[in-house]
Amino acid sequence: PNPNPNPQLDLSPLSIQGLLFIHPGFHTEAKRGDMVDRSDTSVNRGPVLLSNVEERYKLALPLGETLDYPGINPLNPRALPLAPLSVCPNLLICLAEMDFRNDLAMRFYEEVKRICENVELFITPRKGHIFHLYEPDCVETRELESYMVQFIKKCCIRDQLTN
Repeated sequence: PNPNPNPQLDLSPLSIQGLLFIHPGFHTEAKRGDMVDRSDTSVNRGPVLLSNVEERYKLALPLGETLDYPGINPLNPRALPLAPLSVCPNLLICLAEMDFRNDLAMRFYEEVKRICENVELFITPRKGHIFHLYEPDCVETRELESYMVQFIKKCCIRDQLTN
């Protein structure tokens, strides 16, 4: 097996060769009012979507926490350092162009790029957050799936070559 680059995190016999971020739900309190994807053009859906997103974040957050909670905002000063990600040989961050969360996700990508050698970014044009769950048969979903499959295969091949 591969030698573990982080002896404090011994997952033997597993060896993590890649990490996928698929439409991460990163957010920040400063952007609380901006919770509607720009791709959402349906009439009167904006306030309903805002309400639904608020409810989902409430479920994800510990009591008394805000959208700056480190689990939602990995760039918050209270968040854990991103440096441990550097032990992961491959990272893929998948975003949707019209997702209101993209500014924080792009900042996350830029920070991770500084510490990790192999970071890829895949942006689906003209689509909103988790579109692939609502439009499983669209061309963009197939493109996203294909890119993720190639990434996973690349990670598996790399693992086989190092064993």
